[in-house]
Amino acid sequence: MANKLLCNKRVTGTQFRRLGLDPNNAIVWDDEPEGSSASGFTTDQDTLVYGAILKTCNIESAAITHTPSTNLLFLSRVIAPYSGTATKVAFDVRNAGSGLTAGAGKNAIGILDSNRTVLAATAALDTTINSTGLKQPALTAPIELVAGTQYFIAWVFTGSTMPVLAGFTMSSALNSITPGRFQNTQSFTDMPAIGGTVNGTINNGSGTTFTRPCILILS
Repeated sequence: MANKLLCNKRVTGTQFRRLGLDPNNAIVWDDEPEGSSASGFTTDQDTLVYGAILKTCNIESAAITHTPSTNLLFLSRVIAPYSGTATKVAFDVRNAGSGLTAGAGKNAIGILDSNRTVLAATAALDTTINSTGLKQPALTAPIELVAGTQYFIAWVFTGSTMPVLAGFTMSSALNSITPGRFQNTQSFTDMPAIGGTVNGTINNGSGTTFTRPCILILS
């Protein structure tokens, strides 16, 4: 008998085919019995399909565009739902940036621990974000992430014309719940080197709503 893949009933045939699998060759379980709110063991769809370990939002939420502020480091507080080795990031550039500043830390995405110490980061992205499309730059070194652990996804872009990224809208009022999920810094204009720490004044997003980019950390 052929090997069977054990999966949750929420996994669609399309998702199987994206993985090169036969949707008819699976053993499916229902983790939400009728009349029960129990969620049981589930696999996040972005993890199943794309290998996302951390993310600023669900992919299906990235329905608008976001233009980052230049020369300002932003943070997204996240909890790793799964353990795994992070090797690269992914984001979608809708409009290319220009006049982008070269050099380490000027245009970069990183992973920070709960104390805002940089654990891993991309190399300079100035030649990556000057064109449109899906970008999947590698981290300069892979890093092991641990399920249930708090991290920050951090990003900074610097130049005369900022790239426009696929993003989502966030309620400022909900983000004011302590600790704020999305934050920005006033005193950091570069991504620190690995081992460096982001400190100083940390602000939550302001206004009724604000936008943020959809960034995935992939295995």
